[in-house]
Amino acid sequence: MRWPRLRFTVRLLLGLVVVLGCGLGWIAHKARTQRQAVARIKQLGGSVLYDFQEVRGGASSSTEPRGPRWLRRLIGDELFQEVVRVQLNGLDLRGADLTCLGDFPGLKTLNLTCTDIGDDGLAQLGQLKLDRLRVLWLADTGISDAGLARLAALGGLENLDVAYNPVTDAGLKSFRRLGNLEELSLVRTPVEGPGLADLHRLRRLRLVDLRGSKASGAARSELMKAVPGVHVLPSSAGAVSTLEMLRAAERRGRR
Repeated sequence: MRWPRLRFTVRLLLGLVVVLGCGLGWIAHKARTQRQAVARIKQLGGSVLYDFQEVRGGASSSTEPRGPRWLRRLIGDELFQEVVRVQLNGLDLRGADLTCLGDFPGLKTLNLTCTDIGDDGLAQLGQLKLDRLRVLWLADTGISDAGLARLAALGGLENLDVAYNPVTDAGLKSFRRLGNLEELSLVRTPVEGPGLADLHRLRRLRLVDLRGSKASGAARSELMKAVPGVHVLPSSAGAVSTLEMLRAAERRGRR
């Protein structure tokens, strides 16, 4: 039986070269974009964590990117590492400063505690493609109920902190679409309780922190009945001071 001979015409070879060139160009562009975004984060005073540095229960700087060392020496590390965490807590930021976060498609954790991004900053986040974002810390960022509405675009969130912000019961309806939410901090917010009913359908909730808020005991009890297994820290369980919050933000920045 004769096998058909493969005929490599000039047109076919040119086509393969074009496809290969486009692929390599896209990879190089992706690496260059991430490198520039990391430089911008550091220029703002923040820091990043790469996927190879992330380990269970914390972070490690003793490992190195995947890929052969000889190849990384030749073309650089950027093709073999992906940013998964960004720390910008405590910095003087504006909404426009967050644009570079869109260049981190693998971003999972974002710490914006004690910044002044406000509702404009949340509007900017809502426009970015952050499908893999799981942890978002927004304590003391000047956001309001209007800003919370932008969180609907971040449906993959599992851990959300909006403590020390003037968010009210009315704003909690924005959480209805956060079906993956497991932990929520409402520490020192004006929430009084009725809005907690909007959390009743969040079946994955495991912790809601109401310390220092105005939430009633009745609303807390109703939430615990509606969501089996959720632990709700009552408003009277010892309020968190501003100093404690700042120290917590500092610890997060070291992780």
